[in-house]
Amino acid sequence: MSRIEWSSAWSVGDDLLDHEHRGLIALINRLADAEALAASGSKVWLDAISELVLYAETHFRHEEERMGQIGFPGLEAHRAGHMRFRKQLSLLAADAEGKGPAALPDLYTFLTAWLKAHVLEEDQRYAPYLGAKTG
Repeated sequence: MSRIEWSSAWSVGDDLLDHEHRGLIALINRLADAEALAASGSKVWLDAISELVLYAETHFRHEEERMGQIGFPGLEAHRAGHMRFRKQLSLLAADAEGKGPAALPDLYTFLTAWLKAHVLEEDQRYAPYLGAKTG
């Protein structure tokens, strides 16, 4: 699986949110590593999924709070997107627990596609509001 690399295109202009986006990238990349380790019988992939779920929850809370602070008009739609992600991730995580490491490629594919679309498109919609409030 190809790894995601951070670039300035991912930045929304908020140090905390950018740091957390880097964290999400690292955790998703960890799943790529976990797939290789799973071949040796390691269960590290289960820990990686659990950590990703918890980290995403914290990030979503921070992001939604920040969007509220800056008066971003798309907050509710963005929040709904986070909810859809939670549901899909929950289903895929349960599938991975049931199927084992064989489910990791589908999970990784979903996560990388979601992260790219979410941060590079959805999150970029609130970036100008951050600049207006902080600039």
